[in-house]
Amino acid sequence: MTVIEQQRLEVARNRPSQYRCSEATLAEPAAGEALLQIERFGLSANNVTYAALGDALHYANFFPCEQAGGEWSMLPIWGVARVQQSRSEWVRVGDLVYGFFPSASHCILRPQAATTDGFRVQRPGIPEAFGFYHRYSVAGRDPLFADEQIDRMVVLRPLFMTSLLLADYLQDPRFAEAEQLVFSSAASKTALGAAYTFADDGRQPLVGLGSSRSHQQANEFGGYQRLLDYSALAQIEQRPTVYVDFSGDVGVRDRLAEHLGEALLRVVSIGMTHWQNGAMGKPRGSYASEVFFAPGWAAERGRSDPRFPARMFAGWQQLLGHASQHFPVLQQEGIEAISEHFAALVAGCAESGPIHTFRF
Repeated sequence: MTVIEQQRLEVARNRPSQYRCSEATLAEPAAGEALLQIERFGLSANNVTYAALGDALHYANFFPCEQAGGEWSMLPIWGVARVQQSRSEWVRVGDLVYGFFPSASHCILRPQAATTDGFRVQRPGIPEAFGFYHRYSVAGRDPLFADEQIDRMVVLRPLFMTSLLLADYLQDPRFAEAEQLVFSSAASKTALGAAYTFADDGRQPLVGLGSSRSHQQANEFGGYQRLLDYSALAQIEQRPTVYVDFSGDVGVRDRLAEHLGEALLRVVSIGMTHWQNGAMGKPRGSYASEVFFAPGWAAERGRSDPRFPARMFAGWQQLLGHASQHFPVLQQEGIEAISEHFAALVAGCAESGPIHTFRF
C-alpha cells in the first residue's frame, strides 16, 4: 500500500489571519475515488475572501479538517492537478485536471458523473447554488484550458470569469438610471477585468478608487475614465451612482454614501480585499444593497441566453491575451513560500502586479 503524506495550509473559520501548516496521511483511494497531486495553484485576494466568508458563503465546508472539529479547514484554491491513482470510471491516471481544490499537495476526489469537459463531484452540506465549484475540467476536453499560459490560467480564470459575469450583470436594466459606476480596489485583478470588459459597452463612465501607487497599473490595463485615491473620494461627481465594492471596507462605503447622499443608488458587494475593515452586507444608508454571487448569475444567464457560454469564452480569451501583456509570472515552491505569500495577502501588502503560482 502506498502512503501519501499530504502537506497543507489550514485557516481558522472566518479568521484569515489565523493559519497554520500541517501534514496528514492519506489512504489509497477507495472504490470510485481518485488521488490527485496538485501541480500548480494561484493565491490572490480572492482566496482571502474565501477564508473571511467561511460561514457566510460555505467556503469553510468545502475542505474541512475533520480532526479540528470544524474550526479549521484547508483554504479553497483554484489550480491544476495530475491524477496519480484512479478507481473511478470518470477519471484516468495522467489526466490534468483544473478546478477547486484544497490548499494541499494531494487530495482525494470522488467523481459522481462525467460532463462534456470533465466530471463533477458531490459535496453533502454545500447548497445546490454552489454547484459551479463541484465541476472539474480535463485538459484536452476543456475549451477554456490554456496550456501555453497555464500559470496565468490558474490565477486569472476564476477572477476573470467573475469579471466577465460582473460586467454582464452591470448591464442589467436595474442599473440603467446610473450615470457613473465607482469601483473600489480598482487595481485588483477582478476589478481590472470587469472595468476593461465593461468599458467596451461605453454606457457609463467608470471611476476607480484605490491607493495612488496602484494607479499606473490600472491606467495601463485600461477601462477607467478616472482614478482617485481613497482620500480623494470627495472629488467624485454627485450624480446617480452605483458603487461596486471589491474591498468590503465599511468606512469607505460610509464616506462615499455621505458624500453622494441620494445620488448613491445602489451598492454591489463582490469582494473583501480590505477584509479587516468591515464585512460584506448593507452598511448605513437608504440606497439598495446586494451581494453579487457570480455562480448564481452564470446559471441564470446560461438558462436565459443560449449564446452566453460562447460570449464568455470569447471574453475569456480576450482578457487572457490582454493580461499576458501586463502580468509577469512568478513561480514559487514550498510551504514557506506559500504561507509567506498568504500572510502578505491577509495583511494587504502583497505585490499586485505579477501572477504568483505555487506548489507544495
